[in-house]
This record gives sequence, C-alpha cells and structure tokens, in this order.
Amino acid sequence: MSLAENKAIVRQLTNAFNEGDLDVVDELATSDFVLHHPLGEDVHGPAGLRSFFATFRQAMPDMRHAIQQILAEGDVVAVRR
Repeated sequence: MSLAENKAIVRQLTNAFNEGDLDVVDELATSDFVLHHPLGEDVHGPAGLRSFFATFRQAMPDMRHAIQQILAEGDVVAVRR
C-alpha cells in the first residue's frame, strides 16, 4: 500500500473509534496489524483492536480523537493527537 493509503486507513479507524463503528475494524485492520499504545500492551489484529475500541468506548463513550498530524514511512504510521 502507498503512504497515502496507509494514512487514509488510520483516518478511517480514528473516525470509526469516534463514531463507535466497530464493524469497520474488520474491514481495515489486517491480521498483522499492531497498535503500539502508550497506556498498555500492544494491540494485535482486528479482534484485539475491536476489543480495545470497545473497552475505551464503554469506559468513556464521549471520548473523541482529533488527529493533529500523521506521519508514515513504509508500512508504519504514527499519529499525533
């Protein structure tokens, strides 16, 4: 995938989180997906990401992420919120 496509996926995942649309996770996250989150352990694959999103949404249903900057290189994408 191109850098632009990888960034677009991150934007779509962020929107899915904000809207609570967990079905999108299965469409966008591949089996080798890894979320390196500073508050805990890494999240792996669609099932892990779905669970991660659900946990945060249950604890903080009004939480919204606003992307300030997206950086991409190869297949790695970093987001500053």
